Amino acid sequence: MVDPHNGKKENAKLVWTFYIPAGVSGVLTIGCIFGANRLGSRRTIAAQVLLAASERAYSAYRDEVIEELGERKDVAIRDKVAEKLVEAKPPPEVMIAGTGDVTCCEAFTGRYFSCSMEKLKRVQNELNAKLLRDDYCTLDEFYWLLGLEYTQTSSEVGWKSNKLMALEFTSTTHKEQPVLVFNYNYVTHL
Repeated sequence: MVDPHNGKKENAKLVWTFYIPAGVSGVLTIGCIFGANRLGSRRTIAAQVLLAASERAYSAYRDEVIEELGERKDVAIRDKVAEKLVEAKPPPEVMIAGTGDVTCCEAFTGRYFSCSMEKLKRVQNELNAKLLRDDYCTLDEFYWLLGLEYTQTSSEVGWKSNKLMALEFTSTTHKEQPVLVFNYNYVTHL
């Protein structure tokens, strides 16, 4: 029993065994935190390597398609893909954000909004100017310039200054109304 009249050393000798479980738990907890962090970092790096490899493969594939089939056929293929995208997920009756006179479909997320092609090109130019100043831009910044809500992953992807952002446009119709479908080139994980 701990006696208040004993010195600190004597009391510590009496109760030190009670602190062993708490100490072991603390050390194990710290070890688990470091282990999980290291494992998470490795998985993130592996995902980034795979994403970069798939981006290079897609870019090489696309260049080869253009070389083999020509730019007209490439545009025709992209138009067909846009048509299937709009057929699979048609635009809502009420638009969710933005202003303008054309229904736009962002192929990356499949979201619809109203906007003009001129505004999309102006935002592209603003983003490229920022890219040249700051070395990178996120998809969040593109959405902010358009007045759209962010997505769960939009802060993690974007562009680096070595390849400027360019929107790739195609169009289709839905219920006899035009739909401007666009995608991004060179979007990468930041």
